Amino acid sequence: MRSGWPRRDSIALAGVLLLALGLRLWQIREPLWVDELHTSWCVMESFHDVAPRARMGNQSPLYFYLAWCSVHALGPSEFSLRLPSLLAGLALIACSYQVVRKAVSRPSIGPLLTALLLAVDSTAIFYAQEARPYALVQCLGVLQIDAWCRAFGYAGNRSRSHAWRWISFSLLLFFLHYTCMLVIAVQIVIGAVAVWSQGGGGWRARWTESLLLAVPLAGPLAVGNQLRSIASHADDWRMIVPQDGLAALLAVLPQWPEVLGSLVCLLLATRLSFGRRADGEPNPRWRPFFAWSTILAGALIAAVVIDQLRLAPILHLRYLILVATIPALLIGYAETLLPTRRWRIAYLLVIALLTAGGSPFAPQLLRDGRLLADRSEDWSSLVRELDSLGGRHPMRVLLFGNLIEDGRLRDSRPADLVEYLRFPLRGLYRPTSSEWAVIPFPTRTGTNFDALHLLPAPARAPSSQDRYVTVIRSGDLRLVQGIEDQLLDSQPLRFVRRTAFGRLWLTEFAPRESADASE
Repeated sequence: MRSGWPRRDSIALAGVLLLALGLRLWQIREPLWVDELHTSWCVMESFHDVAPRARMGNQSPLYFYLAWCSVHALGPSEFSLRLPSLLAGLALIACSYQVVRKAVSRPSIGPLLTALLLAVDSTAIFYAQEARPYALVQCLGVLQIDAWCRAFGYAGNRSRSHAWRWISFSLLLFFLHYTCMLVIAVQIVIGAVAVWSQGGGGWRARWTESLLLAVPLAGPLAVGNQLRSIASHADDWRMIVPQDGLAALLAVLPQWPEVLGSLVCLLLATRLSFGRRADGEPNPRWRPFFAWSTILAGALIAAVVIDQLRLAPILHLRYLILVATIPALLIGYAETLLPTRRWRIAYLLVIALLTAGGSPFAPQLLRDGRLLADRSEDWSSLVRELDSLGGRHPMRVLLFGNLIEDGRLRDSRPADLVEYLRFPLRGLYRPTSSEWAVIPFPTRTGTNFDALHLLPAPARAPSSQDRYVTVIRSGDLRLVQGIEDQLLDSQPLRFVRRTAFGRLWLTEFAPRESADASE
């Protein structure tokens, strides 16, 4: 511990971490949703299958290697798939505490406030329970942002060692999730402005620092072909990024009420002398606050511009997850900038009220015993139902996964794309019956059921017991009914029954000529 920091802070941090662990374990064994099923499909087989399967889903394989190690060390389960994210989510809290503590000049409750906000933040909890790379991006992102600030931002004499830390974290982040490059690019631009606008160091030092800033660009150059392939299907992304304007911006900043409250308190407490000393000169204590704010604002502005120019639908929390922890850093650090103990107490009360008022935990807990309701797809129960049906009848499963890529099926059906779109039923949850076949269809772009002839023939001659089943992933019942009606109009089938598994719909059909046959 730094001299002057009381030991009780370590005890308090341990308590915050225990609270965070309890909240993150609460629903850790919930059924996987479709994105996590892609992770399970990537890691269930051999190590050599990980990279090509990750790339089919427009992902870098780095995170999936970690998940592969976890699954093959502990055995396939929801917990083993989510364990890397759980550990990263806890490390995020400890790292954020340390970053704020290093930035302040005196013992303060600010670092603990940051840690506590992240411990109870519903977004951080969700990503720590999800078998995807976002919790790890959040954790490394805090360290990367701190390294950037110390190399090119507020930390007095710029440090080459911190610059190389920033480069290392930047490359790791890019290969965890390609969209991190947006924030890295913003940092490169702001860093270049800082390097060339500040005096001292000479031309050679400035060119050296500029070259260091450019090193992370090697990441996109190394995977340029894959990035071009992803960019060619940018319009498909808009299916999962439907929001526009202010609603999308607020969704990227779930802690915006607390941020706004902290800014108001700072303005009132400092009598509008924002970041200035009594003599009018810049106050160096505000440098971390302004550096973090600049990165956050720059990333949001860049995302809005890219989205409005329709270059890519990047204005989404997952795509900006690298800066999602900056609000908690700002809120915690703001406490250290308040001039008096009375203001600090009032500030803590304001933040506590805003956080409690925006928390979804209490109403959700009373409703169904869960803390979060974000996952609403029970693929595990659906597959058990498929197994039950498949044990009695030959099954032909028509899968409408509502995935970004399934719209490409309207033009052609390449074998690798078809195999990829089967992943919801090929990962952790997979039917065990041998008398079934599955084929994916586009969900939202119009369906041509002529592809049914591609299904393998059942193991015996068709009979009145044969079953067709549609598995449709959608929260829109009208879309489900539209697909069912289109199937009934184009095929000699009759409706048998429909069962819901959260946002999943399993509909059973039988041959029309067997209408009078006994079930």
